[in-house]
Amino acid sequence: MRQFVPIQLTSAAHCNRTVSGVSTSHYAETKKILDDGCSIQEITYVLRYPEVMLCDIGNPEYPLNLCDSQTIIDCYDLIQLELDRYLSNTALKRIYGDGLDTEIAICGPSNSELHKFKQWVLTEIYERLSLHQKISYIPYDGRGLHAIKNFTSLSPFAQRLNEHIVHKYKEGIIPEYWPQIKMFHLDKVYQNHRVWSQIAELGKNKLFVLTAGLSLALGYGNGTHDPHIYFTEVHRQNDPYQLYRRDREEEFNYSLLLPEEGDWIVIDKVYTSRLLHSFWNTSK
Repeated sequence: MRQFVPIQLTSAAHCNRTVSGVSTSHYAETKKILDDGCSIQEITYVLRYPEVMLCDIGNPEYPLNLCDSQTIIDCYDLIQLELDRYLSNTALKRIYGDGLDTEIAICGPSNSELHKFKQWVLTEIYERLSLHQKISYIPYDGRGLHAIKNFTSLSPFAQRLNEHIVHKYKEGIIPEYWPQIKMFHLDKVYQNHRVWSQIAELGKNKLFVLTAGLSLALGYGNGTHDPHIYFTEVHRQNDPYQLYRRDREEEFNYSLLLPEEGDWIVIDKVYTSRLLHSFWNTSK
């Protein structure tokens, strides 16, 4: 089924010449239409603001994740109470949506301003709670997973895993855009944590969903040296690298080993779990 809408165009630069055309947001369809001899009349980009998480009860950030449950809740409640005041007279906005009751996230036009704002807010909140005096866990037993481990300190196994996946992924990216791909330039990965050994016991094959899944896979591989690590990529919406791909319709799957008989454990950085549900429905 062709994915375009017929439209009527007027060229002001050519004596208001009228000509028929089509409108589409589907990249593969655009290539077919251009191959048929059409030319580009207009390009419109819809860009999404960057966003940062201020507090997520489901996955509290370091060093909040090293505190007891009550301190985590107190931090969330205090940010919730003060957020409107903090955001006043700024261009930043809170993010709302279904299933987001446990998190406080914001967005805005400048990534650097977002991170400055976050640092300022959390510094004040942590001081008001005397948070650093309430740390009671080490990172291995923390309440959340975070990319705080230096990439250079990974085991040879994990570094080899990264080398292989990045090399394969680069095949699908136009080389001039390699500097734009964050997963090619990781400097921090997820820390050693007891959850890795728990995941290892859940099933034979571990399928990590890119692109967030690479840092998770490196943390897992560093902690377990499990060779049964596999990768796939599923974007329900907002593929961040859409403009950089050689073929935007090609699916990406990769592994060091061929899949073996046994259960599959699908791992991703989840908000509402809809991506995992979508993946499960399409993979059955």
